[in-house]
Amino acid sequence: MMRLIIGLLLVISPRIILGQLHQVSVSFTKDSKTIELQDDFQIYIVFKDSISTTVIKPVIKSNAFLMPIFKKGTIGIIVFRYKKYLIALKRGVYLDQSVEFNFGIDYKPFDSELTNGRKLEKVKLIDYLKVYPKKTGDGVISTGYIQDVKLYKISILKLINPKGRLKNLKS
Repeated sequence: MMRLIIGLLLVISPRIILGQLHQVSVSFTKDSKTIELQDDFQIYIVFKDSISTTVIKPVIKSNAFLMPIFKKGTIGIIVFRYKKYLIALKRGVYLDQSVEFNFGIDYKPFDSELTNGRKLEKVKLIDYLKVYPKKTGDGVISTGYIQDVKLYKISILKLINPKGRLKNLKS
């Protein structure tokens, strides 16, 4: 009887156990052009401290995933991987509603929205994450300015696979 009750609870109400999950839809932009995704990308949520690295890899379905619940103020690194492209940005991972993540990369000449009027002569690539709330609030953007693309990719691969071998390093 107890097994039946536990089974019903697991099937009927996973939110009781997992908490309120928020859906995150994902899109990708390269040089101001939207790239059509078909669940052919990975998302990693990484927490790193002086002792260990924790990597969470949510399941992707219909170009979206469910964001686990984190305490307000929790900072992590969101990693997006699509074919040869890797984007990693440090940001708060607490969500209070469903959102859209628009990951993007921009090669020279850079979009003026991403440079904030600065001259970025040594920068080879700008990567960014635009977060758009689905209910209320303003969107936010996090940007990264990359000078050495290969070194950047190596550091991301080490981050998401700290004990594994490095692969797919083509620029």
